[in-house]
Amino acid sequence: MSNGQGLPVNPLDNQIQLQTYNGVISPDVYRRNMEALRAARETLAQFERQTLEGYNRFITAEQELRNRVEAGRQAE
Repeated sequence: MSNGQGLPVNPLDNQIQLQTYNGVISPDVYRRNMEALRAARETLAQFERQTLEGYNRFITAEQELRNRVEAGRQAE
């Protein structure tokens, strides 16, 4: 898998370690979990932006290619 930049992506790099609790979470664990959630949301938002940008570049390139093909046909 690639991140759109030609660099391989290890799916294990950004995993969050989930733990089960007995219903009680200390303030330190709560803060750590909330920070992990914030970071995960930002990572997901960045991935979404990159995916959309890459797809839009594909659509643009595809349309440009179609235009060139059509221009070549009309030139014949």
